[in-house]
Amino acid sequence: MTVAAGQNVEFTFRIRRVTARIRILTAEGAPAPWLRVTLDTKGQPRDWTSWMSDRDGWITIVPAPLGPFRLVVAQSARAEGANAPGAPKEIWLDELRVSDTGTVARFEQRLPKRRRR
Repeated sequence: MTVAAGQNVEFTFRIRRVTARIRILTAEGAPAPWLRVTLDTKGQPRDWTSWMSDRDGWITIVPAPLGPFRLVVAQSARAEGANAPGAPKEIWLDELRVSDTGTVARFEQRLPKRRRR
């Protein structure tokens, strides 16, 4: 587009705000409460904010990223095997993406099964 000096130009911006409701479940399908969760997405530092899952395993992200993102769950020091040598300090969940329409997106994410040593 070329605009000549003195020419009027009209722009239309479309802003979209989406709320993501995400339920984190154990590998067995039970709610996973009281987990610290951060967001990994392109263009933002990972620890810019965090959430704590509620007693039913839910977190709410407002506004949710419109591009792909992943949740990173901090491994609780009280979790079974968390202090074992080589135990992961964080758990990366599957990639999520809100749909192209709507204002609320709902997801479920399952924690992986714990490995027994």
